[in-house]
Amino acid sequence: MSTLERIMDLRPRRVMHIGVGSGVTVSALAPLCDELWAGDPSADTIAALRSWLCRDPEVAGRVELKVYHAFSLDALPFEHFDTVVVNASALGLSNEHAVLCLLHAVMPKLADRGAVYFTGLGNPRLLAYRNAVSRGSAGVRVPPIDPAFFAGLRTDVRGLSAVDVRLPRGSLQNPLARDRYDAVLYKQPVEPLPLAQVPTLRWHREVIDLAGMAALLGGPAPDRVRVVGVPDRWLLGVARTGRSRAACGVDPLEAVHLGERLGYRVLVTWSSSAVDHKVDLLFLHRQSADGHEPVELYQPAGGAR
Repeated sequence: MSTLERIMDLRPRRVMHIGVGSGVTVSALAPLCDELWAGDPSADTIAALRSWLCRDPEVAGRVELKVYHAFSLDALPFEHFDTVVVNASALGLSNEHAVLCLLHAVMPKLADRGAVYFTGLGNPRLLAYRNAVSRGSAGVRVPPIDPAFFAGLRTDVRGLSAVDVRLPRGSLQNPLARDRYDAVLYKQPVEPLPLAQVPTLRWHREVIDLAGMAALLGGPAPDRVRVVGVPDRWLLGVARTGRSRAACGVDPLEAVHLGERLGYRVLVTWSSSAVDHKVDLLFLHRQSADGHEPVELYQPAGGAR
């Protein structure tokens, strides 16, 4: 599932978008929302979006654009937005403190049961991978924020009910973006579908290959199952050679396609293993979610901080 599809799953109607970046997400969301407030540090980016909006006056009437340094959250209404999208790369959020400060400013503007969606995050444990795949290229500046930081935020942010950390499909399709992830934070009161206690199978023990996974899912189908410690072949290739090349292992996208063919929604996140080239796969039967949004997919080593 792409980042845009995941945002649309939140059923956004009144949206705040901080850090427009390329403008692709804003352009896609604007015609579908009742109201969209968007800010970006780049005046050129905002000017380009304004030019695009001029082509559709009806959509333009629902959109407010600001250069970020003039985008005062204090002026926005309290408990108004059902969805806040934060492009961490476009904002240059460089550390956990910056993320936390932004969250403290955003949460009062978020309506009950609303969500804050962070995109453009990078796993700092995979800096070696990032360096290997970006040789000879300026690349995109990706904020190195430990996913365990988000998993432990419920004790630090008032009103936060649940957190979800997972890899978007775009990062699975692109070996150059294998270190990227998204984080979604839900405001109380919500009734999420917790995944922390899902039955777990270990790769190379209970499951040894994709054929074995297919046999498991194609038999008496479990509602939910987590497969942990799956070696991502691209990350494993860098770990072994220091270069961007595939190695023996699994392409997580193939596992996603396999699960989808068998009637499962498949979620991918970092493994809690200390070995950084592994991921966890969560297979969730499409009939078992009951409309609740899955959370607690990522399980940091030793539990959330």
